[in-house]
Amino acid sequence: MVKKDRIMDNNERIEIYISTRNRPDTILKSLDSVLNQTYKNIEIIVSDNSTNDTTYELLINHKDFNKIKYIKRNPTFDCFSQHLNQIRKEIKTNYYMIFHDDDEMLPNMVEVLYNNIKKDSTIAAIGSNAYTIRYGKKKGLFFKSNHDVTIKEQDDLIYRYCSGKEFIAPFPSYLYNKELVGKLENIYSHGGMYSDASFLVDLLNNGKILILRKPLMNWYIYRVCLSHSHNYEQYFSLINYFQKIVKDKSAITNIRIYNIYNEAIISADGKRKYKFRKNIFFILLKYSPYNYFLKYIIKLIHIK
Repeated sequence: MVKKDRIMDNNERIEIYISTRNRPDTILKSLDSVLNQTYKNIEIIVSDNSTNDTTYELLINHKDFNKIKYIKRNPTFDCFSQHLNQIRKEIKTNYYMIFHDDDEMLPNMVEVLYNNIKKDSTIAAIGSNAYTIRYGKKKGLFFKSNHDVTIKEQDDLIYRYCSGKEFIAPFPSYLYNKELVGKLENIYSHGGMYSDASFLVDLLNNGKILILRKPLMNWYIYRVCLSHSHNYEQYFSLINYFQKIVKDKSAITNIRIYNIYNEAIISADGKRKYKFRKNIFFILLKYSPYNYFLKYIIKLIHIK
């Protein structure tokens, strides 16, 4: 007797976009993890914002290429937020995900997210915990908690994002309710490469965000992604946007210091010789003596 698939045909179709840009070395792992989901009623769309055809040439030889929809963005989008905004305009299903080309779903990810979001029509997005894989080694969970959390207020999410003391889910883990997301007319407009944070904050005007403590994906950190990962101007844009919303302005102190620290580091010359700036030195000392201040000192004396 053949055991029936526990995923029933009457479950609604979910679109899963995999956004990719010049990462042929990681996208196959990401794509295979989506193809292997226990929730079978999905449509997989690879949205290729690459500046070359390498990703396409790799995918077209994949054994399951006929199971995916491939879109080549031409012309390409200059920034991540523009790419995501275009994807949002193309969504047709009630629920959807925008996954990343360098991360990996665990087999039951879509099933668990879908079963939970269907319980409450006021949930605009549901995300999950993740295993953090740093430089190829598993480093533990993205956040530690013994309970799920429902976020209803913008201040709550901003505090979680800024403080680093409260958990939030990694952005590619979210499953969205199109009806509630669709009410946002101009999303991904604040913070440039950090606009995932402003988008989720805006989304709270339309519904709740549920975060599951259970890890449902592998979230990867690669060395190549970290060399010039901070954009001072765009991060400052995000800080200014948060400042307009949050009631307790002190809640954003930590990301201000983070921004100042990164600007000091990235302003170094190509030889990575970090420069001493008196004003930055005293700001870091005053507000972050046990975190960015010490990191700044270590960089100054070239200790790796």
